[in-house]
Amino acid sequence: MNNDDKVWISFDDDNEVGYWIEDKMKAISDFAQRVPVNCPVCSLIMNGAFDTQSYFKYKSCEKCYIQFIEGREDKWIAGIRPTEVELSRFIEKRKKFF
Repeated sequence: MNNDDKVWISFDDDNEVGYWIEDKMKAISDFAQRVPVNCPVCSLIMNGAFDTQSYFKYKSCEKCYIQFIEGREDKWIAGIRPTEVELSRFIEKRKKFF
C-alpha cells in the first residue's frame, strides 16, 4: 500500500494521523463518533472544525475555549472550571445569537 491508500485525519495544525484501511468511510465514521454532538462544558451544539480541535485538546467547544480556557490553559488542565453562574451567563449570551 502507498500513501494514496491512507486516510489522513488532522487533529490540529501540528498532528496528523494516517490509517491504512480498505473502507475509508469506516475511518471517517470512527473519527466522528469520538466527538460528541454537544459541548461537555456548555451543552450547546458543536458543529465545526474548530470545535473538533478544541474538543480534542480541551474537551470543550471553540466558544468555551475562547471564553474560559484561552490564556488560562494551565488552570484548565489543573481542573479549574467556570462556576455555575459564569456558565449560565455565557450560555444565555450564546443563545441570544441563535
